[in-house]
Amino acid sequence: MSEEKFEKRSLTGNINVACKYEDGTVRYWNTTKQEVIRHIVQIINDYQADGYTLTLRQLHYQLVTKNWIVNHTSAYKKLGNILDDCRYGGVIDWDAIEDRGRVPYIPYAVKNVQHSLEDTIEQYRIDRQEGQKVHIEVWSEKDALSGILRRTTSKYHVQLVINKGYTSSSAIYGAYQRFLEKISKEDKKVVILYLGDFDPSGLDMVRDISKRIRFMLHNGDAKDYFYYQDRYIDDWFKIIPIGLTVEQIKKYKLPPNPTKLTDSRAEKYIAKYGRTCWEVDALEPHVLTQIVDSNIAGRIDIPLFKKVINRENRDIKELKGILSGVIKSKKKKK
Repeated sequence: MSEEKFEKRSLTGNINVACKYEDGTVRYWNTTKQEVIRHIVQIINDYQADGYTLTLRQLHYQLVTKNWIVNHTSAYKKLGNILDDCRYGGVIDWDAIEDRGRVPYIPYAVKNVQHSLEDTIEQYRIDRQEGQKVHIEVWSEKDALSGILRRTTSKYHVQLVINKGYTSSSAIYGAYQRFLEKISKEDKKVVILYLGDFDPSGLDMVRDISKRIRFMLHNGDAKDYFYYQDRYIDDWFKIIPIGLTVEQIKKYKLPPNPTKLTDSRAEKYIAKYGRTCWEVDALEPHVLTQIVDSNIAGRIDIPLFKKVINRENRDIKELKGILSGVIKSKKKKK
């Protein structure tokens, strides 16, 4: 954690932001900068205590949910400016907010053999899904959620796929190849647990992914497998939306957004759901974690999973013994 201060920033004054919506209505965000900063610090401290690092958008939605800010792009931009003032002024930890889209790539390196063994022990994992009858992947359209979702997908050792909107043909083909391997060679059923916005495009992404993967399974190298084995694709591949759902929106009282009328799918969406939509980012991190955890745990053999964890722990104990021997050997040489 670092509350490094770079310069003196103004942390006082009044905030008056006019938020104009497409339907012509205007809402005003009137408060003081001190009040906003107090709420920011409170939210960040709460989530840091639980080991979560928020994005600016997630912070925005936590404020919206508590009615401390107006849900509008103008208020969102103002919040970003205030957050910058807090960070440059040394009020907020620089490590408290992450930018998932701008992460530098650094090649792996170690100091010595001992350091390498320590890294191996820290990262050692068996395939925790070994022996399971179902292959599970968690997919999301939001890169901003990856840090939160990875906590659970890493725990169960299932693949996390971030699509950043509609996924590419290359990514779909890569998924098709993985799934064909699991189905035809390992005799496993495949389930995608999907998280996305409840809006025209967010809901349509589920249809799009399902249609394209089924198309490849039906027309590619897999078609003979399904034909001669007298098996149905729908029995072996499913995509299950686990969020956002209507039930979650109601249960957690998520803040609404106006539906983008420029979205080509807006007309059908509005006819069915009305002119409001909701973003999956609005779910609190611990809620997202619980949703993903329960959906994975409910579909796998938990006793088998625990057996693999026990074997993994035995292996780590063995590795620690090897490391201890290396350290003793180095001391003797000195």
